[in-house]
Amino acid sequence: MKRSTSFPVFIILTAMIASMLAAEVRTGTEDLPIDNFDAYVGALPPHPWTRLGKIESGVDVSLRTNGESPFINNLVTGKGMVVSDASASAGPGAGIGTAFTPPPAGDLYLGFDFRYRTNATDKGLDQCCEFKDAAGKGLSIFFGDGDSLSLSSGGERTRLFALTPGTWYHFAVLITTNDGTIITLTDFPAKRVQSNTSFAASFLAYSQLNFLSAGSRERTGEWTVDNVMIAGRVDAPRTAWWPFKQAPIETLTRTKRKVFTYYYPIFTAGMSDEDPALHWYSRTVLNPSANNKKDRIDAGTELLLRPLPRTPLRGFGTNKTEMLIVAMMEEVRLARAQGNDGFLLDFNSAPTAAGGGTTFSMRSFCMLDAASRVDPSFKIVPAVYSPAKKSGINGESDEGVDPIAYARSPYVKRIIEHPATMKLSDGRTVFSMWLTERHSTNWWHRAMTELSNLGMPIALVAQFNSYIQITNFSPLCYGMAHWGPRSPGAFDWVSRVRDLTTVAVFPIAAQDVRTRGCWLFEACNSEALRSYWNSAINDNADWAFINTWSDYSEQPMEPSTAIGFGPYDMNAYYIQWFKTGEQPKITRDVLHYVYRRHHTDIDPGKGVKWTFRGREAENSIEVVGFLTAPGRLRITINGTMQETNSDAGVTSFKVPMPVKTAFVPQFTLLRSGVPVVDGKGRYAVVDAVEYPNLVYCYGVLADTK
Repeated sequence: MKRSTSFPVFIILTAMIASMLAAEVRTGTEDLPIDNFDAYVGALPPHPWTRLGKIESGVDVSLRTNGESPFINNLVTGKGMVVSDASASAGPGAGIGTAFTPPPAGDLYLGFDFRYRTNATDKGLDQCCEFKDAAGKGLSIFFGDGDSLSLSSGGERTRLFALTPGTWYHFAVLITTNDGTIITLTDFPAKRVQSNTSFAASFLAYSQLNFLSAGSRERTGEWTVDNVMIAGRVDAPRTAWWPFKQAPIETLTRTKRKVFTYYYPIFTAGMSDEDPALHWYSRTVLNPSANNKKDRIDAGTELLLRPLPRTPLRGFGTNKTEMLIVAMMEEVRLARAQGNDGFLLDFNSAPTAAGGGTTFSMRSFCMLDAASRVDPSFKIVPAVYSPAKKSGINGESDEGVDPIAYARSPYVKRIIEHPATMKLSDGRTVFSMWLTERHSTNWWHRAMTELSNLGMPIALVAQFNSYIQITNFSPLCYGMAHWGPRSPGAFDWVSRVRDLTTVAVFPIAAQDVRTRGCWLFEACNSEALRSYWNSAINDNADWAFINTWSDYSEQPMEPSTAIGFGPYDMNAYYIQWFKTGEQPKITRDVLHYVYRRHHTDIDPGKGVKWTFRGREAENSIEVVGFLTAPGRLRITINGTMQETNSDAGVTSFKVPMPVKTAFVPQFTLLRSGVPVVDGKGRYAVVDAVEYPNLVYCYGVLADTK
């Protein structure tokens, strides 16, 4: 096996492969712990973490700024979980823990940063991490016992590493299906990686993670944990969570109506050979200390969410291009399994290294290769930028941009000739450009004529940001799309363009939240997403463009932190409805919940209050019931229950979010007074924030059958 450049040393151990997860167990990656504790204000992190052990005098479990891990080094809002014990007769078992849905079968990663004995009066308080299944089986990782790190899987402890008191460490364990168990320990600031070869781990339905004090009661001292992450297989089948039986993908592919999801190549899924807890996403765009962009500084972090973390890729050595293609193949599989026909993908016709376009286009070409490898019927619609220096909606980009040179670009030729690029039956390449009207109709006519003369005719699917040019573009366009609204309401795009083009494309979006300038459109929970799909279906749109898969600066819907698989699962339901013309029969009771993590009236401790566009802020807690039969939907907030009757089918139920109140909402479906689906939301609503985060969070609850 080749060694990764980001995991400098591996310990390859023989994995003791136990029985895989039973078929009836519902698994998932969306609620695996991913927490650096920085978003919380107060003594303890809220749900889903809970305090462990007795509440005893002399024992403190709290968030502290001096507990921030130097591996991430967030000096603005950084915190870590610190446990201290000043009593000679208390302490063991004190700490924090969280439960989660067992991850799917496949590689599984656990990583976190820790420090023990942080002061001179420390008398040997030990720390333990428990990573276990519902029966209590799994790993116990001990820190500090004889200044060492040791592991146990239920028997004797095995000493793996020597530790130095007061030093920060990053611990990672990767339980793999092929290569055994890989364990690393990295110290700070030297970042030396220690290794040991004497431990084996099992594949279990892990569902509990605890950090707690260990050792005898007379021990005192302090320990810290930060930057906790578990990662599993993101592209595992989702059908056990869906309220409908999906038609065969081949059937969905053959339908006349098409669905393409806009893929933004800047923000890929992040799969690499790098330790996921120390990934670029965590260190930079999700770290306010690394945010040096003037138009985003008041937001705290450059991004507010990221793709769900993946386990490290192995065996690629220095071949980063091949690694990227393999990573993108996973995204293609996810999109295909959802029912997509392909991706709408950005390219540059004249990339330059100085402008970052070289990397941008390299990633897009990797996606072409990834699509070809996964499924030749999964097609890419290229959206090819010109090297324009001006923008607008009236051809302002024509200045200084030769349409003939654009058509003759070797990059355009390479894109059109790639087998993954979508072609019509007449041989034309389906071709697009975001904000098509930045160039005039004359410019496009000349470019398209030259492409035809070169033997590369295109069918232009324009993506407009306005209405004023659609009639003028009609003779040029095979299809017409619009970037679309982001707040729910009537959008008559199909009727406007039906007589102007062959293909009317309806835009689908869930929300649009932008740290640049600290503003957002009010999506009204899931109402925007559902209303756009209903319009696309009722207005008989020919195609739909889902905006977007991976533009994390605006509106991502790839499986991600905060949103989990919520938009992904909802889109799968509506994609089938849109493509087949028949609403899928609901075969399983499923509840989707959607809400923000704080009320918009909260005054932030840092940054600014955000501004809303489209409509005024709505502060609601929503549950969307996909019900096999009539039932009663209930939302419980701090013991107060609010209910509504629901017919079979799809029902949205909203209740107001209390102002400046901390709580964890609970969502229930009842029939004859008996809960059929019941569970708490994954996200605590907080009553204080440092920087606002107005992303709508999603979660899914399903019946136990």
